Amino acid sequence: LVAAVPLSRAYGSAEGAPRFEELHAVRRTMAELGQRRAFDLSIVTNHTAADEPRMVALAAHRAWVVNTQAIKKPIETINVLLTEVAERAKSYMNGLDSPDGRTFLVKLARQGAELRQALIGDQLSHPANQSGIANEEYIQVVSTRSEGVIPFEFVYTFNLPDQNAALCPKWRSSMQTGHCAGDCDLFTIPKHKMHVCPMGFWGQQKVIERHIFSPQHTKEDKDLFLQSERERTTEELVLNGSVVIASSKNVQEDGRKMVADALKPFPFVQAAPVENWAGWKAAVTAGRPPLILSMPHADEKLGEVSLEIGGVLMATMDIDTDYVRPDGSPVKPIVVLLGCDTAESVEDYSRHVQWIRARGAAVVVATISTVAGLQAPSAAALLVRSILRRQGAPFYLGEAIRDMRREALLANELIPLALVAYGDAD
Repeated sequence: LVAAVPLSRAYGSAEGAPRFEELHAVRRTMAELGQRRAFDLSIVTNHTAADEPRMVALAAHRAWVVNTQAIKKPIETINVLLTEVAERAKSYMNGLDSPDGRTFLVKLARQGAELRQALIGDQLSHPANQSGIANEEYIQVVSTRSEGVIPFEFVYTFNLPDQNAALCPKWRSSMQTGHCAGDCDLFTIPKHKMHVCPMGFWGQQKVIERHIFSPQHTKEDKDLFLQSERERTTEELVLNGSVVIASSKNVQEDGRKMVADALKPFPFVQAAPVENWAGWKAAVTAGRPPLILSMPHADEKLGEVSLEIGGVLMATMDIDTDYVRPDGSPVKPIVVLLGCDTAESVEDYSRHVQWIRARGAAVVVATISTVAGLQAPSAAALLVRSILRRQGAPFYLGEAIRDMRREALLANELIPLALVAYGDAD
């Protein structure tokens, strides 16, 4: 913050010339933006005064605005495809190597190609435009309304696959290295359509940092509210201590044990399983956990969006800071919400997420589709192993989550494709 010092002498004299002096450095806890990695692309999804959905994209050498009304159908179809994987889990036990897995990937890629064309197609294809967006890796997405959230993780950048396309024979090596082979047919043969590859999705290529509006400010008639993150004093999240494990009554004991067992190889964390909301609150208050692993069921039986833990429904708006970050605790946890539609890619996409973020979570990891049976525990176990095994050296959470998606595909698990993270990817 700078201020002009008033003239103290006659106008025109050297001593009396206006000068600026620093009064106070305002930004102290806005994530220290100067120390953060620069994002390559920033996207804001919002609505016009006429309530039409819009996407505004800003990059170093380009900016564009898109009416996103046309992508409602592919978003709905993507949600249906992911839900089918959950409901027919046995058909997808062999992951992408199974006939059903290949068919699923082709359908997902074709919908993702439609997202790509609608959102960024002209920026890539028009010869007069800057096409560098194809290589941009770090993307920050801000949604000013919950229903404006778009599943950018499923934008598909490779050639549109034919409906009978085979799985790329080199897809596993691309997942292992994080890069496609230079001699891959998808790059060496123009307009090649007979292969489909999971590496073509943004979720496998890029780090996507998501933020959504703060609902507590809407009652003050503010359409968009920007402020620094309160009481943030560090750039690091230290994952050390108790880990709360909570689940819906629909999650079997074997599933809860699977998650607890995933923590055992890491002596710096201790599993703290709870049976219900009361146990959740008590464990958070007592242990100030850096990580909360929950596998809830999303419901609306209370007339409001709600989450069920241990057979008990609680309206999401009733989840207060004692369930996340009590009494201004210095520990801002990572909260994992893996259950039935806990982020939802249509309409109520992120209502649960926005409230828990507002209650003090540093990052919330949710799913944009139904997760059933042992899939939620399996995905949670995979996520914690991917994060905790990096002990001993700092790492970026956004990159760890991207790596987890790749590892899931290699392990023949498809549901982790639907995981999305909200919060600071750094």
